[in-house]
Amino acid sequence: MQQRPASPPPMIRYDPGLWDPDLQRQFMSEAIELVEISVSKKEWPEACKHQEKVLEVAGTILRTHGGANCDPRVNIPTLEQELAGFFYAAGEHERCIKLLKKLLDSNPLRKLDAGTQWKLLYDISKAYNGKQKFHEAAAHGQEAWGKAEKYFLPQDERITATAKLLVDIFHQNDDLARGNAFKRRLEKHESFQKFASKYPEYSLVLTPSGISPVIQAAKDGHANTVRKFLEELPVWRDEIDKSGATVLICAASNKHLDVIRKLQIEPPQFAFGISASTTDLSCETALHRAMRRPPLESNFSKCYPASNWMSSAKEIVRILLDADADTRIQNTDGETCAHICVQNGHTDILRSMYSSIECRNLTADNIAVLLTRNPELISIADSERRTLLHTAIETGQEDLIPILLDEYGRRLRNYFLWIFHSNIA
Repeated sequence: MQQRPASPPPMIRYDPGLWDPDLQRQFMSEAIELVEISVSKKEWPEACKHQEKVLEVAGTILRTHGGANCDPRVNIPTLEQELAGFFYAAGEHERCIKLLKKLLDSNPLRKLDAGTQWKLLYDISKAYNGKQKFHEAAAHGQEAWGKAEKYFLPQDERITATAKLLVDIFHQNDDLARGNAFKRRLEKHESFQKFASKYPEYSLVLTPSGISPVIQAAKDGHANTVRKFLEELPVWRDEIDKSGATVLICAASNKHLDVIRKLQIEPPQFAFGISASTTDLSCETALHRAMRRPPLESNFSKCYPASNWMSSAKEIVRILLDADADTRIQNTDGETCAHICVQNGHTDILRSMYSSIECRNLTADNIAVLLTRNPELISIADSERRTLLHTAIETGQEDLIPILLDEYGRRLRNYFLWIFHSNIA
């Protein structure tokens, strides 16, 4: 029996037209076998050399026989990624980076799946870090982190791997501020991995969306998940979304009354250090958000008529007011929650805002009597100097206009009476 050669013959000068598929498959198998032997012995330079031969044969098969139709092992991008990994292991970081960047340039990111995008960016960052080019390493590492957070589940190992790499890069570069920031993120994701393995029934509600798990659960209305999450993982209690909205603000914005109630252990105050007066980046509180329509992507906007979310909004406002939410806070447009309320014609919500707890069931005709909780709100103007009366007129809230005018008249009479009695005294 003829002995099988230890390595394939030189393939640089061969004529592809003279090679049949069986012979090509034989050389492919021999080259792959040599790669595996080199990898098992951790002989990385040899592994690089044999992997280049694998790529050469794969290229011939692709050109002459249509690639995968002839041999399923022919996948040039995958083989090149493996070669880049061997270059990195062999300490040839420059060749590794060059090959990975070639893959990125020849395959626009929109044509690659999220996992491949992350892998290429992560490997480039790691190679730059090996060359001690920390600026380039950090840039590609942060891009990989963005992909990981956007497309992978919070318990995915690729998120923690990216965070560990960035911590190492920033600490080596003496950038302690950013290094410690990613260290905190790493601790959060490691804690969530333990939570997800301990309570798999809660992690099932989460999807990769670029926001933290507890924020997503609050937006989706998973009340039990939010409660369990905050009880088990205090490190996540201060999480916010891209608009700066906290768990409470997200729940109020999406009109998830069950989530709001789960955030209370001993009503009327909220648990877990949550404040009813916390603001987002636009300086809006949960009260502002509760009085607006739910976001288009929310469950209420998709599945329920306006009457349903409005009834939930009324109850959420009542809970927030009982928890001493500050109704005087103005957003970046200078609007208080009362302005938002008048704009949307929520006379009953406005009535509950101004009333005491005992008077909240009075009719709209008695709203002047109920302006006792925060009487100064009636004169607070927004950034365009519009008071509640201006807003009611502009939005056509005819039932509110006479009530507000009566309140202005009452205050004006009281002011003149005060001046009169002061002069007599």
